[in-house]
Amino acid sequence: MATEVKLLITAVDATKQAFSAVQESAKSAFSGIANSGKSTGSAVASAFDTLKTNITSGFNFIKTHWLSVSAAITGAWLAISKAWDMAQQTASFQQSMSAFRSMVNSMGHDAEQVFSRIKELSGGIIDNKSLVEATNRAISLGIPVEKLGDLMAIARAKSRDMGITAKDAFDSIALGIGRASPLFLDNLGIVIKLEEANGKMAQSLGKSASELTSQEQKMAVLNATIEAGRESLERHDLSVLTAKERMEQLTASVANLRLEVGAFIVKGGLALYGLFQGLASAIALVGTGFMGIGMALTWVTDAVHITSGAYDELKMAMMTTWEATKDLGKQAWENMSAITASSEELMAPRIGQRKPRRKRGRRLKRM
Repeated sequence: MATEVKLLITAVDATKQAFSAVQESAKSAFSGIANSGKSTGSAVASAFDTLKTNITSGFNFIKTHWLSVSAAITGAWLAISKAWDMAQQTASFQQSMSAFRSMVNSMGHDAEQVFSRIKELSGGIIDNKSLVEATNRAISLGIPVEKLGDLMAIARAKSRDMGITAKDAFDSIALGIGRASPLFLDNLGIVIKLEEANGKMAQSLGKSASELTSQEQKMAVLNATIEAGRESLERHDLSVLTAKERMEQLTASVANLRLEVGAFIVKGGLALYGLFQGLASAIALVGTGFMGIGMALTWVTDAVHITSGAYDELKMAMMTTWEATKDLGKQAWENMSAITASSEELMAPRIGQRKPRRKRGRRLKRM
């Protein structure tokens, strides 16, 4: 990123020098043309020749430095692309995190505590975005929130056995439980007997295996998975990171840092957008003022029958402009507020999703 910024500064400096040279040449030439207005036609022709020569030399300067300018433009484009990608990744993470909080809190759990526990049991080897997305998929598949941490620990242990990432192992476990399919679990070396698992669940509920609901069958597979996963947990000391996990932890830290940088880019972009909206609102406000003056004039012209209906038309246009002005002003304020807003506030409902107002009942006077 620092190299790309240096390239951009170099391009700006080189281009600025080139155009400054052209500007000074043009200024000198036009000064000669102005002075030559008092002289002969040959002096005017000479001034134009000087302008042509100076402009040509200025563009030759740009051609000479074209390589550095091209490299700087490419570097700037790469920097902008990376910044945009980080902003998109952050926006996606904030959306997933908002969905996670909504689901977990609605189930009566503290979303922050649940996420912290899952992250702790993951060993920090999965970046926050991937972790919350995997967790959301597991919850959506019907896995209880209180069991997610246990499954993450098993996923870490099995990832060591199978030479895969903990995230991939967790996804496979979630799919195997969510679809009540042992095939996904077999790929991780977690062997369970479906009939036996359903039988144990049915016995604990006091019903037959055929009477188990879809959710109860998932819970049967879940219990069998946790029981089968204990063997791998006993073999691996998850409190000590392997060399591979340390590398994954470093990669996750870099990814989380990109999310932090992306958050600043999102906030900065919203604030800049809000600034433009504020300027547009101010211009529209000035426009409504002129329309007010025009309304006074059209009222007179309509009264003396110079015009017909001009006042009503201008009044309608003024009302429309005024509503647009208020809407722009509100949006500008909300976007400018993004600078100090938290991630939760950024994901909150915005324009067009206002909370309904409560109707106030009228008090009846006692007679």
